Order: sequence, then C-alpha cells, then structure tokens
Amino acid sequence: MNDFVRAELDYETPGKRGLGRTTDLLPRFAGRHRDKCERMDIDGCLVDLGRHFKRHLVCGYMFHEIGAGCTERVKPGLSKTALWEMWIPSIMLRQETIETFYCEHGVSKAQELFFRSTVGSIADHMSSYVSDVRADVEIIQMYFFSGALLRFLETCPLSEEERLDVATGGAYSASKNQTDSNATGKSGCAVAVALLLAIGGVLGMFLLTNVT
Repeated sequence: MNDFVRAELDYETPGKRGLGRTTDLLPRFAGRHRDKCERMDIDGCLVDLGRHFKRHLVCGYMFHEIGAGCTERVKPGLSKTALWEMWIPSIMLRQETIETFYCEHGVSKAQELFFRSTVGSIADHMSSYVSDVRADVEIIQMYFFSGALLRFLETCPLSEEERLDVATGGAYSASKNQTDSNATGKSGCAVAVALLLAIGGVLGMFLLTNVT
C-alpha cells in the first residue's frame, strides 16, 4: 500500500497515468493536481495526505475482511511480489467485479458507512488546496475499492485465464468470447446442415417407398 500511495502522490513524473491505469481517464491524484501537490509538499502537508489515502485503502481492505463478511480461514501463500503483480494490473479491470460482488451479497449500505468513515478526513485535508474536492470522488473511491480488492485477491487469487485477461487489458476475454461465439455459430450451422440432411433422407425414403 505504501508504494501505491507514493505513486499516487508523485507530482514529478510527467503524465497523468498512474499504477493500474491503461488510460488517462482516471488519472493519479498528483497527475491531476501537480502544482497543488508540489505546494502541499513545500508546506509539509503531502505526507499527511498520503497517510489519509493509506487509511482509506486500509478501510477498503477491512471492509472486505469484516463488513462484507468475507473472512477466509485459510489464506493462500502468495508472496508480496506475486500479490503486487496480481493486484496493480487488476485495479481498474476488477473494480466493477467487486462492486457487483458487494451488491449481490447485500452489503452496499455497510460499504457506504466504511467509505464515509475515512473519506471525510481526506476532504478536510484537501480543502485548503483543492477548490472542488467532489471532482476527485472517483479517484478517492478507487482507492477504497483498491484496498478491498487487495484483500479479495488474498483470499481468491486470479486464475491463469484471469491473469492473462488482466495482463492484456481485457483483450484476452474479448478474444475468447469472440472465438466461443464463432464456434457456437459454426456448431449451429453444422447442426442445421445435419438436420436438413436427415430430413432429406427421410423424405427420400418416403418417396422411394411410395413410388415402389
């Protein structure tokens, strides 16, 4: 989590893209607020903001552990490196999956309570530097789900197919679905041809019998 937070508050690296992103649609925080983060760093406030971000990540992590009732007795023996390599590329691609998971388990209200418990301190800390904190809600929400996703992956590591999908930015599953769709279409055509041949055979036998 520390490495992730440091990357989000990196205002020196060019560009807006952050860890786990394949586009600039949801930029890293310091990529969007480069000048403000530099000023916060000069004022000695950037480190404190990083602590608030980490608390928010931990809150998401603990929500999945406690609030969502998803505690697992046996934790897979993933190394820190393996977990990092699984977690970071999954952040944007798997956020919708975990949101759906919470909706299906009826814990969306509990999720909101956990989210609010730490988001207020972030808003208060940012208010002196960022005029409209609401514009950053999606980024801050992503931090919460990133923490939850970290715990989710500890208990339910990605399969080989899911890892390939994450590594290719979702292209693997799209290609596989297209292949399956084509195979289904070909299979359907084969069944139709076989059915027509069978009908033709029956009609042939019927005509042959009648003529005889």
